[in-house]
Order: sequence, then structure tokens, then C-alpha cells
Amino acid sequence: MAGEHELDSQSYYALSIRNTRRTLLSILIFTAINIVLSIVKVNGYFLFSAFIPYMLTTWGMFFSGLYPASYYAEYEIEPLGAGVFVIFLAIALVILLLYFFSWLFSKKKMGWFIFALVFFALDTAAMFFVEGFHVENILDIIFHVWVIISLSMGIRAYVKLKRLPPEAVVDINAPASEKSSEEPSADSPILRTADLDVKSRSLVEAEVPGYYIVYRRVKSCNELVVNGRVYDEYVKLIEQSHILSAQIDGHRIEAGCNSLSGKVFINFDGQNIANKMRLW
Repeated sequence: MAGEHELDSQSYYALSIRNTRRTLLSILIFTAINIVLSIVKVNGYFLFSAFIPYMLTTWGMFFSGLYPASYYAEYEIEPLGAGVFVIFLAIALVILLLYFFSWLFSKKKMGWFIFALVFFALDTAAMFFVEGFHVENILDIIFHVWVIISLSMGIRAYVKLKRLPPEAVVDINAPASEKSSEEPSADSPILRTADLDVKSRSLVEAEVPGYYIVYRRVKSCNELVVNGRVYDEYVKLIEQSHILSAQIDGHRIEAGCNSLSGKVFINFDGQNIANKMRLW
């Protein structure tokens, strides 16, 4: 079995990738909200938004003459018609779609993080070029810097994860003999009788003749429960990849999760008898 340090490293990098993807999703959602607010002429603006799509939308409305006539009192321009707004909005939506693709496909390919980083760096440069540096937009500047850092950390996590030795990646279907060269012969001690009345969440269950196995989470503790008895536990507020195990009547029972793939599993004598994807 991979060492605890290796598992922690794998989980840390996987968590960093998920956090970066959440950042991309936030950009996508709040940019879309700001575009809608601009179109319906609501005087509001959410942070965590890309600048260029919002700017294109507002420019399209301005040059198309979609704002009230009083808005143009200080400008000497002739409205170009609604067709210009449609063109500007279409470009903004294409950019939004590219952010969507970056979020969707970055789950498996690092290149989309790189694409998003370059794209958002251009967005930041455009913001400085158009608006300059003012105290009024300091929060927008901080957000843009934070997104660039987040995307860079996601790329770094992908690189580090790929450089981990193969044995550091938990193979949930590998036989127990491949996970540990030393198997205890004596039965594992019983930690306690499982509290069946406490609020818990069953992550995965399995049954073989004579053994009912439950891998569950109770508050911040994951438990391996066999026939109503807790044999192993993992206590951590934020879960990382781990394997709980017990030796009972000469049988090796294992349960755990792979935080990278989101899969939870139960093995019995090296054979996978239950697994499912977990929604984190």
C-alpha cells in the first residue's frame, strides 16, 4: 500500500485541481449573471467575473443605442442599431463558452488550465488597458490576481500529480497482497461496537457469507464496520485517499476511497466486491 505521505500528496494535488475547477465555474456563473444584469439594465455587478465578456455586452448596448436617450446627452454618437449589439453579445457568449469548455475538460486535461490561464491573463490586461488602475476597481484587480494564482496552482498540481511514482496512486482493485507485503495473521482488535443510532452516512456496503461490511462516515470519522463492530477508522475533517483494513478469521477486509477518482470501495481477500462513485 502506498505510504501515508504519498497518499496525502496525491490527495493534496487532487484537491488543488478541484479547487481550481471551482474557480473556473465561479467565473463562468458570475460572468453570465453580470451579462444578464447588463442586458436587463440592472445597476449591479458581481465580482468573480471575467471583464471582456461583460465589457463587450455593455459596449454593444451602448453603441446600439439601447440605453435611455438621456444617457447619450454628453456623447455625440449615432446609434448603430440592434444588429451591433447582437454581434457584440455573440462574441461575449463565445468567450463564455470557452470558459465553460475550460471548466468541463480540465477535469482530465491540464491543457485546459493553461488555456484558461492565458485567456484570463489577457482578460486582466484588457481590464488594465480599458479602466486603468483606480481605487474603485481594486477588488476586481485582487480577484483577477487571485484567479491567475489559482490557475497556476492547478497547473502545478497536475504536473506534481503526474510526477508521483506509480505506487503512490491508489489502485482500489489491486489484491491485498500487492498493497502490503506483510499481512497480520492474528485477528484485528475490535475498536468498539458500532453505534447504529448515531447519524451516519453509508458510503458503500457489501455482504459475503458470514460478513456484512459497511464503510460509513460518522461526523468527521470514516469507519470500517463488519458485523456491527468497528475494526478501523479514519478521522479527518477533509478526507484524503485512505484504506481501512481488518483481518478477521483469516480474511482480509479493506474499504476506503480514492479522492482523485471519487471512488469508494470494499475488497474481500483481495477481490473487489463493491465500489461506486461518490459525489463529494
